[in-house]
Amino acid sequence: MKQLTEIFADNLKYLRKKAGYTQRELADIIGYSEKAISKWESATAIPPAETLYSIAQVFRTTMDSMLERAEEPLYYAGIDGGGTKTLFALADATGKVLSTVTLGPCNPMTVGFEAMLKIIGEGLEKLCAGISPRRVSVFAGIAGVVPDVNADILHKYLLSLGYGVVKIGNDTENVVAAALGDSDGIAVIMGTGSNMFTKRGEVLRQYGGYGYLFDQGGNGYSIARDAMSAVLADENNYGPHTMLTEIFKKENGCNLSSMMPDLYSRGNRYIASFARLVDIAYDSGDPVAADIFDRNMKHTATLINYAIVDFEGETVNAYFVGGLTKRSDVFFPLIEKHLAGRKKVNLIVYEHEPVLGALRLSGAPIDTSVGNGIVRGEKT
Repeated sequence: MKQLTEIFADNLKYLRKKAGYTQRELADIIGYSEKAISKWESATAIPPAETLYSIAQVFRTTMDSMLERAEEPLYYAGIDGGGTKTLFALADATGKVLSTVTLGPCNPMTVGFEAMLKIIGEGLEKLCAGISPRRVSVFAGIAGVVPDVNADILHKYLLSLGYGVVKIGNDTENVVAAALGDSDGIAVIMGTGSNMFTKRGEVLRQYGGYGYLFDQGGNGYSIARDAMSAVLADENNYGPHTMLTEIFKKENGCNLSSMMPDLYSRGNRYIASFARLVDIAYDSGDPVAADIFDRNMKHTATLINYAIVDFEGETVNAYFVGGLTKRSDVFFPLIEKHLAGRKKVNLIVYEHEPVLGALRLSGAPIDTSVGNGIVRGEKT
């Protein structure tokens, strides 16, 4: 077993290099000589307690962690961040979920990078209270974070907080890892936006998911946009009458035509928030609302029809995640109507939070099909 001086030497060298400091730079920060740093890193001496505390402060860790032998993570943290909320989950080495934290949205494309880092730092601090960061492996799957583009900002930030292992990805990776795990199949995201992936062996393919400017349907934004187009046509006498016109007017206190400046300035997420009004019109028997739902689910079915070619006639499980799955009673029959070879695809709502996929990607030995107590829609 290593002596305490050797453990401290390994930890100091690891943290210093991870932070990007030379021995001289660290020496200047804590008021010691470069020679002293060299002695500590060569395990020939160990600093006094007050200096050990100062070093721990520099690396945003604890004195205990500086003296711990951390070869394997003891805890795993998963982060699922999007445009609506950010969910954090902590699991132990057996895969048992110990705690969760829910904070606001952290997509850097909408809240900014500074706000994203603040939310993620705050959430991890709450999640891992009392645990040495060196003992935690983190996977952060965040909407708006793209490898080789901006992921390094978050990666460097989490390393600076002292976490032992840090991996960065996108929130869609959480969904695929959660819904499919080790199995082949299809993962469909139907929320404000939409995305679809197929997994067959080691091959992962994406269908759609390029944002509201390019995706054609199957999401909250498309449904709300189509509804607004129908209302504008009704209000200006170039389309059929629809209950949506009265519903939108009651909701907003004015005709939709007068809301154009507000709609353009507040963007796609604001527009998507009105998709719930199409539910009301559909449940009231409005044929225009029914047509909007049908067109949007036909688009989802079209993507699945392309995707199932990869499975060569096998029966495929397609797991659905996102806010629109609340109306699976309506949407699944519409999708099935437009599927080629309907019996070859099983449409299934994934009932658990995608943060389980983030835990899996952090290295936790977790069974995402069980849910481990994390069910979508429940308070955490």
